[in-house]
Amino acid sequence: MTRSFGKVKSFLVSVIFLVHPIQTEAVTYLSSRGDILYLFFLLLSLYLFTFSLYHKRILFVFSKKTLTFSQTFLLTLSMVLFPLSILSKEGALTTVPIYAGVLFIFALQKKLSLKKLHKEYRNHFSIMLLLFWLALVYFGLRLTVLSFGNSLNYSGDQSE
Repeated sequence: MTRSFGKVKSFLVSVIFLVHPIQTEAVTYLSSRGDILYLFFLLLSLYLFTFSLYHKRILFVFSKKTLTFSQTFLLTLSMVLFPLSILSKEGALTTVPIYAGVLFIFALQKKLSLKKLHKEYRNHFSIMLLLFWLALVYFGLRLTVLSFGNSLNYSGDQSE
C-alpha cells in the first residue's frame, strides 16, 4: 500500500512540475533559434572554406564505398551556406571580413606572397568576393525592396 501511495505522490509532483508556469525556458528559448542557425551555417561555411585551403579534396568512406568531394565542391557549398546564415540572422553580414582574415592567416603560415596566393588560390578569392557581393546585395535589398521599416536596427527593438 505504501508503494502505490509513493507512486501517486511522485506522479502528482511531476505533473505539478510539468504544468507550473516557471517551465517557460522551452518556449522562450525558441526566440534564440536564429542565433543557433546563423552560427551553424556561418561556422560550417567558414570551415569548408578553410578546409579547402589546406586540402584539394575530401574522401568519405561509407560501407566500403568512397565518396570524393573536390575543392570546387567544398567552395561552392561554402558559398551556398553563407546566404543561409544571412537569412537566419542579419548579423552574418558583418562576418564577411573573417574570410579575408582566414586567407591572410593562411598566406602568412605558408609564407606566400600576395601575387602567388592570388595565382594559386584564385577560386578562394572569387568565393570571397562573391560572398562580399552577396552581403552588399542583401544589404541594398534590405534598405530598398525589403523595406523593414527603412532602418538599420538589427536588434529588432522598435523603441526609438
